[in-house]
Amino acid sequence: MSGTLQRITSEYVDSEDRFRLRGALASGETVVLWLTRRLLDRMVPHLIEWLGNQPQPVIPQIPDTAGATAPVAPSAEAQTWLVDQVDLNFGPGVLTLSFVSAAAARCRLELTPLALHQWLEILLRQYRQAEWPETVWEQFVKSIPQAVAPSVSLTLH
Repeated sequence: MSGTLQRITSEYVDSEDRFRLRGALASGETVVLWLTRRLLDRMVPHLIEWLGNQPQPVIPQIPDTAGATAPVAPSAEAQTWLVDQVDLNFGPGVLTLSFVSAAAARCRLELTPLALHQWLEILLRQYRQAEWPETVWEQFVKSIPQAVAPSVSLTLH
């Protein structure tokens, strides 16, 4: 399997202690990709660095939920795999992430700086939900204006 992801839904799954990425491919197929903390910890600093090196600063906007699309719902035939490798291609104005499995299944995600910034905000919220260490996020957190910084509430029982 290979293809380009057109839409993604990202979520932390507590029972797996992993990050699940559900994606819709251009062909209409859906995939479910699992990412470990170890892989994300290696990937995030590179994403933040690329974002910080863009010629125009990314100014996040308060999301307009009125135009939000529905989450990607995988079909019964959706391929599911653990991502073993992420190849990053840093182009001018677009970043391509190629997710690769041990069995050589592959799909890619192309992100503009604004889309990457939004996805990183989602990932950071999910790191916090997972209670994973945030050391790889220090530079990104410093770059978020306080007015739009994600907040997380926590209730302990």
